[in-house]
Amino acid sequence: MSNSIECAFPILETETGINFHPGLTKREYFAGLAPDKIPQWFNQVFAESMTNPEFSWSIDATDYSIGECGFTPRGEAAIYFAWRAYYADNILKELDK
Repeated sequence: MSNSIECAFPILETETGINFHPGLTKREYFAGLAPDKIPQWFNQVFAESMTNPEFSWSIDATDYSIGECGFTPRGEAAIYFAWRAYYADNILKELDK
């Protein structure tokens, strides 16, 4: 079984005994623990890989490193979840070593 789909808390102790509890996967758990402050380098990488105009805007659309650019509300939500998935995947990669 892949580390990312294993249960984060597989045991649930109740009054009737100990039961298996599927709950959150480790990936979901670690994604929830990701820092809320997204690093600037991740914003830049995400912006440069952005191809959907619904997610970002730019005055100079040819190069995100110059000119004025930013994320639309949908883009802000997309980067929020992309950061959390990236964070969780890298923790799991380290645990698999």
